[in-house]
Amino acid sequence: MDTVIADPVDHPEKFWLKQSILNYALLFVDECKLDSPETEQDLLDNVYGFIKKSSRLSGTTAYGAKQNQAASENKNSARSIGSSSKVVRKYAAENADLTFRYLSHELFCLEVGLYDHGPNDTKEMNESSIKSPIMMKNFCTRLISQYRIKPTNIRMMGAIISGLSITGMGMSFNNGSVALLSSSNRLHMPESVAEIPRLLPPILNLIYNINRMLKCTVEELKNINSSVCIENDMDLYFPPCFVPAAAATIIKKRRI
Repeated sequence: MDTVIADPVDHPEKFWLKQSILNYALLFVDECKLDSPETEQDLLDNVYGFIKKSSRLSGTTAYGAKQNQAASENKNSARSIGSSSKVVRKYAAENADLTFRYLSHELFCLEVGLYDHGPNDTKEMNESSIKSPIMMKNFCTRLISQYRIKPTNIRMMGAIISGLSITGMGMSFNNGSVALLSSSNRLHMPESVAEIPRLLPPILNLIYNINRMLKCTVEELKNINSSVCIENDMDLYFPPCFVPAAAATIIKKRRI
């Protein structure tokens, strides 16, 4: 690996690729097979540690489990305090296991499951088809409300981890408020040293391409920030995935 010149400043992509391969190979120093992580955080830090470190490639910052700001604003958009009305309870937002942010703007979310029960497992289907797409749409909704721009050049990214399997996701907005969700193939991490040359490169390529898309979004936001805007009355219709439902009426049973 010393023959591969990879300067962290001049060649961050090569440096990340070199370190990712080296760090993953070091997981097999003591044993010929991969140890089973005991917690989701261990799985994310040890096996998938290269994902968090890849945020530098897109010019974003990685954050661990933290409340989704965009979802919190959306869920509590109708919350207010009146002189006579009762204060509506604040709804808790979804928490992603890992997010990438540019400034305070969330652009990427990752969900982790400790075990792999197949692509049709309830947890994986819920996170890939409901939870993550809602968060990604809310990310864009927050950007639209702040910058008052059309989302044509905005891309939100995500990933789902189930044990040693990973799936990438991307969301584009080429048709107004209609979001197009795309998913990659379900890739499997190497379980032995012999599997590294075959299985690890496609996963590293997936994470690299995700960061390329994020970098395009970051560059778009930088271009927007470089222009002066005193008043922007552009009327954009960009609803979130779900409108907060009214509080259900609780019917108490009478005691006889």
